[in-house]
Amino acid sequence: MQFFIGYATYSSGTLLVSEIIENELNKVSARVVRKDIRYASKNDLKQSDVVILGSPSWWNRHKDGMPHEFMLSFMESLQGFTFPAKKFAIFGLGDTAYAKFCGAVDQLEDFVGSLKGELIVPSLRIDGFFFQQKENEKKVKEWTQKIISHINW
Repeated sequence: MQFFIGYATYSSGTLLVSEIIENELNKVSARVVRKDIRYASKNDLKQSDVVILGSPSWWNRHKDGMPHEFMLSFMESLQGFTFPAKKFAIFGLGDTAYAKFCGAVDQLEDFVGSLKGELIVPSLRIDGFFFQQKENEKKVKEWTQKIISHINW
């Protein structure tokens, strides 16, 4: 079983979450590839059984609640491709003080739908990662365990 974790980050929160996910997955699978989404390609998705994507929400392209610019570029690079029945999971970091809390998650869920992928667990939306870091780290670990329990090994 191979997992791919693609993330984009501004202030390293999404990077830290991707590392926690990778550490949890490494406990059950030696095949985990984690990349900054700038360096990812469609082959990373093709070669993986499960794809996990994460992005903060930000003001991009004159809209609030958008994925990181690098994630948007990655999404655009895959327009026209499909990955039928590919298993996906989405996580996002945000702040409930903004109008579109974790809007990037909504965008990524739509993206998975356009690829004909399958979301295997409810998406993880993290509020103020660094303000309650220990509690949020626990949430990430619990969410990752849901992914693990959903996979048919």
